[in-house]
Amino acid sequence: MILGVFGPDGSAYIIANIKVPRLKVEGTFPLLVDTGADGTALHMREAIQLLSTDATANNAWNDQKSWAKIRKRFRLLRNPTSIGGVGGTATYFKEPAQITFTHTGGKEESHDFGLDIAKPASFGSRRFDEQFELPSLLGIDIINLFRLVVDFPNNRIFLEH
Repeated sequence: MILGVFGPDGSAYIIANIKVPRLKVEGTFPLLVDTGADGTALHMREAIQLLSTDATANNAWNDQKSWAKIRKRFRLLRNPTSIGGVGGTATYFKEPAQITFTHTGGKEESHDFGLDIAKPASFGSRRFDEQFELPSLLGIDIINLFRLVVDFPNNRIFLEH
């Protein structure tokens, strides 16, 4: 069983480690469970954390010099694609990745998949600020590998086989 958590607003999250072997980067992130999302996606906050190789991620949204450094890492991404959603159409980069979950007993389970990484807006723009508010998503591409249980009365969410 892979336990999730509920955020303060009642949103359901699953914690996962994501690795992009081609770029030699990985990180552990909370992913909003979104059965309406076709793919699992990292939005700007988590994408910056994944792609940064040092402490610049902490200052990327406040400091243009730090942002310029991380922007170079975004340029390494390949396979741009347009994805439509509730908020309109946005550009993402599709990267081969591996997602790993930790079961309650400590066993790890990994799956290879195509990770969508959001293309960032220009530094200082209104859209740039808005992108930081978007949670990263656990989409149906990964959710369909499991049985998803959302039990609001008992404050539980989990994935299982």
